[in-house]
Amino acid sequence: MKKILILSLLSLVLLLVYLFLLKSKSTSQGIEIEDRAFVVEDMNDIDYLTIKNPGYPLMHLQRQDGYWVLNQKYKADPNIVSNMIGVLSKMEIKYIPPRTMLEKILGDLDQVGIEIKTYTKNGEVLSDFIMGSNDNQESATFCVKRGANQAYAMHVSVTEGGLRNYFNMPQREIRDKTFIDITPNDISQLRLDYLKNKSSSFSILKNENKYSVAPLEKFVNRGVANPKTINSYLLEFDGIYAESIRTGEIKSDSIRTRIPFARLDIKLENDKEMFYEFYPMIDLMVDSINTSSVLDLKRVERFFVFDHSEDVFIVQNRKLNNLFKTYDYFLN
Repeated sequence: MKKILILSLLSLVLLLVYLFLLKSKSTSQGIEIEDRAFVVEDMNDIDYLTIKNPGYPLMHLQRQDGYWVLNQKYKADPNIVSNMIGVLSKMEIKYIPPRTMLEKILGDLDQVGIEIKTYTKNGEVLSDFIMGSNDNQESATFCVKRGANQAYAMHVSVTEGGLRNYFNMPQREIRDKTFIDITPNDISQLRLDYLKNKSSSFSILKNENKYSVAPLEKFVNRGVANPKTINSYLLEFDGIYAESIRTGEIKSDSIRTRIPFARLDIKLENDKEMFYEFYPMIDLMVDSINTSSVLDLKRVERFFVFDHSEDVFIVQNRKLNNLFKTYDYFLN
C-alpha cells in the first residue's frame, strides 16, 4: 500500500513538472491565445482601415455613404477594398512557424512589414498587426500581432498564394478607376472639340431643361437636332471606367506637346468645370499614324487621357466609342 502511494505521489510530481515545463516553453515562445487575436470576426464591423507599407505613404480607407474613401480625397475601388476586408476577417492559421524561423521572420519586419489596423465607426480598434513576408512556398504569409513575439503563417483557405498582394500596392491602384461619372441632368454645357477635324466638333447647351446642339465651326451647315438623340448621348457620361491610373508615372510633358485627338469640356449646373484630353497611344508609337477623324478610331485600342485634376488615365477605346460622335450624328 505504501509502495502504491509513493508511486502515485511520484507520478503526480512528474505530471506537475511536465505541465510546468510545457507552460514555460509555451510562454518562452510567445504562443499565447491573445497573440492570435488579430482576425476580425465580422467584416461589416470594419469602418476604418490604415495601411502603412515601407514602400508607400500611409493610406487611410474609410467607409462613407455606401462606398470607401481613400485618404479623404478619392473614391476607392470597391472590389479591391472588399478583398482586403475579406482577408482580414477570413484568414486562418495554416501553421505555427518553428522557433528556428522566428528570428528571421521578426527581423524582416522592419524591411517588409505592412502595418495594418482596423477600427469600428466609433474608433474602437478591432485589429492591429504586422503582415510580414510570404513563406518559401508562397502558400501563407507570416503575421504578428503588435507587441507580440510569435508569428503565425496565415492564409485564406479558398484562395491560393500569400496575402501580401492584397495590401502591397500604390495609392493609384487602390483608387476607383471611374474617371467620368456625371449625372446627365447635371450637365449645363458640353463641348467636344476634334482639334484635327473641326467640322465634326460640336457643343451642347442646356436652356430651361432642354438641350440644343451646335457645330463649333461657323461654316458647317446647321440642321435640326433630335432631342432624344442628345439626351441619349448624355447618358453615356454616367460612369466611364479607366483601365488604369498612371499619374506620376507617364511622361506627361512630352505627350502633351502633341495635338490631342479630342478635348472634352464639361460645365455642371453648380458651375463646376472639368476637361479631358485624349491622345491615341498608337499615334505615340507609330510616327506615320496621326488619328484625326472619328472614322480613324477603328485602329485605336487605347488612349492616354489627361484631366483637369492633373491625373493621367489609360482608357480602352471600346469604353469611349459612344462618346466620340460627330455633329451630324445629332441631326434628324
